[in-house]
Amino acid sequence: MHPLIHEWAMDRIPIHKRSLFKEAATRLVACAIKNLPVRIRLLSHIDSLLWHSAIAPMHVNDRAAFGKMLRKAGRLEDAQGVWMAVRDELESRYDILQISFATVYLEMALTLKKESQQRRIWEEDAVELYESVYGETHMKTLHAKRSLAETCLSVGDYKAAARLLRCLLKELEEQDAEFYLEACRVMRIAASVSFRQKEYSGAQSFGEQALQGLSSILPAHDREVLTASAELARTYSHLKLHADAERL
Repeated sequence: MHPLIHEWAMDRIPIHKRSLFKEAATRLVACAIKNLPVRIRLLSHIDSLLWHSAIAPMHVNDRAAFGKMLRKAGRLEDAQGVWMAVRDELESRYDILQISFATVYLEMALTLKKESQQRRIWEEDAVELYESVYGETHMKTLHAKRSLAETCLSVGDYKAAARLLRCLLKELEEQDAEFYLEACRVMRIAASVSFRQKEYSGAQSFGEQALQGLSSILPAHDREVLTASAELARTYSHLKLHADAERL
């Protein structure tokens, strides 16, 4: 919807009712964000609601929902601005860091390129919070550690990535079958780290396990399966296993 339409609609609302209407519209849009067919149509409404934030204070949960939507739409700078506002509001409310800060740190990190050192810092903060509240084996902690390992790989700190991945694999070995997909994802990253360190036999072992596991859970056309296949084919090529590379 064009911004002028938003302004026209706002002008037709009596001034003493604008705050109430804006809060209602904010809740409606925030609740509809998970509806995939209409989600892309909500961006102009989100822009309008954020722009008119002076009319009525916006709840921090609504800002968080809008920040996530902006990130998924590829508007990373706008999303980062929203999430930083969420962080500032939380900091003004609480004397100590709450678990909600971990979500904010991870969302802010996702607005940056994987090669960014600031992304690594925010992910490290999130991991520290998750570990202190949920423990080392909670799924949220494991997800955050895996994301941090990928960032360490992207910035070229292979030793830190390998150290994180070893800890993750050890923790995942002791978990139930429901953690198997996460273990496969960790092994795929471990294969990439081994490849970057020119440890091609290790890259082959991790890569084969990752591909076998991902293929057993996800569809053949899934992006993760295709990425694991391409990375394993690259490893086969370096090991001169050309027939296996061509098969993949």
